[in-house]
Amino acid sequence: MCYNILVRPIEYLIGTIFTLLFRFFSNAGMALIGVSLTVSFLVLPLYLRADAIQEEEREKQESMKKWIQHIRKTFKGDERYMMEMTYYRKMNYRPVYALRGTLPLLLQIPFFIAAYHYLSGVEILNGTSFGPIKNLILPDGLIKAGTNSINLLPILMTIINMISGMIYTRGHGGVKEKLQVFIPAIVFLILLYDCPAGLVFYWTLNNVFSLMKNIVMKCIKDKQRFLALALACMSVLFIVYTGISGKWSETVLSGDHETALFYLFIAAAMLIPLFHYIVSKTGKSPQKGEVHTEEINEKSGFFADFLLVASGSVLLLGGVIPSTVVAASPLDFINLFHYKNPLSFVGSTLSISAGVFIFWCGVITYMVKKEHRSAFLSVLFAIQMIAVVNCFLFPADTGVLGTLLNFERVPHFSKIVRYGNLILLIALGSACVLLWRKKKQWCRFLCAVMILTFVFMSLYRVLPAARLITDTKPDER
Repeated sequence: MCYNILVRPIEYLIGTIFTLLFRFFSNAGMALIGVSLTVSFLVLPLYLRADAIQEEEREKQESMKKWIQHIRKTFKGDERYMMEMTYYRKMNYRPVYALRGTLPLLLQIPFFIAAYHYLSGVEILNGTSFGPIKNLILPDGLIKAGTNSINLLPILMTIINMISGMIYTRGHGGVKEKLQVFIPAIVFLILLYDCPAGLVFYWTLNNVFSLMKNIVMKCIKDKQRFLALALACMSVLFIVYTGISGKWSETVLSGDHETALFYLFIAAAMLIPLFHYIVSKTGKSPQKGEVHTEEINEKSGFFADFLLVASGSVLLLGGVIPSTVVAASPLDFINLFHYKNPLSFVGSTLSISAGVFIFWCGVITYMVKKEHRSAFLSVLFAIQMIAVVNCFLFPADTGVLGTLLNFERVPHFSKIVRYGNLILLIALGSACVLLWRKKKQWCRFLCAVMILTFVFMSLYRVLPAARLITDTKPDER
């Protein structure tokens, strides 16, 4: 259950990106490089925000350090504890806030586990070479010492990680900060030394990206401009590569206009931060005393709104749809020789959906600045409404589903259906974002109605199937 919530969504993300990039490059090593860059850029805002929170925590502790030392030197026992708690309350601080300093490390753990689980078992890597690495599914063994082999990639990964850590902790010589960086580096060396070269190569690339990020954070003042220009350069490189490799002309000449449009979309998406930077610099800056509307509307009920929106998506994608599939033919999900309750599939999809929409979207919501949270919630609301409309108003014959709730054949639709669906859903999403900003009370009511409806629909379909499954369960004697 915890794995489904914390790690499985990231594993699916890595798997999807790897599959798409392998089809694009037809090379597993290049796909690993692409996955590392893509995932690193996608989670970069989270890491930057985590670093900012860590820096705020460090500055707060530094500002309180003098008085805390004075209290601990002057008082003892319960009296010292009461004085510390009183001082913390005066400074609007809680000791549990110290955990915020470990956010960058905590964010790495689920991404590492997901990459470890997925890349350790990818069949595409088996027997595939990349540069000096003979087989990406085996340890690299690049250094030969007589009859023994030494794995070079884990050592290189650790060196890069430590250099990145030294840059990151420069100017903050506390023992705690250094331990948070160097101990994980040693742990990763031990864990990954005998792991597949593909996995270690991927994690080494992540460490290289982290090193570059730390250099930028320390040396460059206008970080937003640098990142926008970096993505713009990647967009240009992508366009040049698709042109030189012949992929662009291949898609155009073959009449595969959808893939050509997808290439254009990827290139344009990487230019968005640059356009945003230009607009933010040329636009009117807020006057002193001016307050954002989102900040005015920021109240204690914000996270209640988030749970209201996220729960509807969880119940639809994790409850209604899987329970409908199982209820349609519950006996097809039963293997009498290897019994497994089909309803466990519903529980699995429900936990994965909760991981996506409640846990990870909740992490993003916590990390997002207050003035952007309302906009993020409006996007989540639009996604939920798009899913509802696409599920109930655009039904289609998508073929047979297997017992793992996957399609036995890839569904295909006509271009008219695909484009018409896309245009309608884009219009619906835009309308939902606008509705959330103008009539939030209506949206809350609609979300509450949908939650109750989805709970009823899931139970209505699951309970009869559960009774049938219980009656069909083989004798366990």
